[in-house]
Amino acid sequence: MKIIDNRIEKSQCIPEFEKLLDIYCSIKPTYVLEIGSLMGWSLHHWIHYAQEGATVISLDLPISQFCGPQDPRCSQQEKAIKEEWPVWAKENKTKLYLIKGASQQPASKEQLEKILGENKLDFIFIDGNHFYEYVKQDFEIFSKYMRKGGVVAFHDIAKNEEGTVDVYWEEIMKNYKYEEITLHPKQEKGIGVLYI
Repeated sequence: MKIIDNRIEKSQCIPEFEKLLDIYCSIKPTYVLEIGSLMGWSLHHWIHYAQEGATVISLDLPISQFCGPQDPRCSQQEKAIKEEWPVWAKENKTKLYLIKGASQQPASKEQLEKILGENKLDFIFIDGNHFYEYVKQDFEIFSKYMRKGGVVAFHDIAKNEEGTVDVYWEEIMKNYKYEEITLHPKQEKGIGVLYI
């Protein structure tokens, strides 16, 4: 699949992300959850390549609450949320929902349940807090809302990446059909894909 927002190279290894997009498109997603959207560069692709009329949900703690209001990225994120994200959704006839808060908070799960109703998720991209206990909680909480045949993707599973996503990935992948997409020359980034 074609990269439509070149800014994504700041956060993703492009060949890895292109492979993930191929997987994403192959399941024809209509209900999508991204945990950790930051500036929305990967979110842009989930919106663009989802099925027409799809529901795409961003669950993220605003930078102002995570790093403090003095972080220079706060205004960039706020501008993207107000000015860019709604345009992407409108252009692609997609329903976009923003859940502002930590993914482990009960209120975040409750909001997701209201949005989904009786529906199930086709795809989850886990790219929030990159430490073991948080990644584990994100998977355990939100994989319960997946349909059979859906896909969960974990970002930053490579050994040389910051955080401990790789530790949880090594633990969880054994329980599922999985695929590792690790193409970064420095063994950084990396995407782990679980087929539910």
